[in-house]
Amino acid sequence: MHVFITGAATGIGEATVECLHRKYPSAGFTIIDKNQHSLQQACERLTARGIRAHGVAADLTEIDALPDIVRRAREDMGDIELLVNNAGIMLVEDFSQMSWEKGMLTMNLNLLAPVRLMHTVLPDMLRRGKGGIINIASMAGKTILPGCSWYGASKAGLGQISEITGTEVEGSGVHILTVYPGPIDTSLAQGARANLDENLAARYMPVGDRYTMAEKIVEAYDKKESVLVYPAIYDAARHFHTVSSWIAKRFAPRTRAS
Repeated sequence: MHVFITGAATGIGEATVECLHRKYPSAGFTIIDKNQHSLQQACERLTARGIRAHGVAADLTEIDALPDIVRRAREDMGDIELLVNNAGIMLVEDFSQMSWEKGMLTMNLNLLAPVRLMHTVLPDMLRRGKGGIINIASMAGKTILPGCSWYGASKAGLGQISEITGTEVEGSGVHILTVYPGPIDTSLAQGARANLDENLAARYMPVGDRYTMAEKIVEAYDKKESVLVYPAIYDAARHFHTVSSWIAKRFAPRTRAS
């Protein structure tokens, strides 16, 4: 089993590789990450444990280069049987203050890159009649969070494309899982929170663990579930959008004054 996973040198991606290996011990991994040092360390840790891992240092915002990265990964480790779109960026800033360049970086990395990878690997999966895609979206794409206009839009777009495509390929042998994490204790979330004035609600909101998140991702994929929300309490926001949006607008922390 060849797993192609982005943003897997740290955080949820790193934990997901470990959980996938436990579930599928014979799996080999192509790991894509921009941070070459972290990527090398991750591959060394995996190789030391007997896990086949090939690291590729790449900037996923170079959208037109992605098909060639996929082609070379296939040459190195065979057909891609599972694509995990995990890489992402969360820049917290009011829409009127964020630069166009930061906004486009967010859209390219969080939306266009995973969609291009999906578009590249899906036809081959469909021809073979087997394979899977796991897309890490965000609950920020399901509700209204101040300071997350670009981030929310990018994750909402990814969630929509993922869920719609998942419906389109039902019965084909290809399965797509869309994951909506709430707050998770990772460096990405910690960096985002640094730009927020945390209020009482923010201090006490449930925060998930990345290893528990990874375990639930692998379990949901194995069970052929189409959607996963973690921590589970945030699933209410997916089903009761109007109420959850009102709560978010009323109680969510605001960006720090510049």
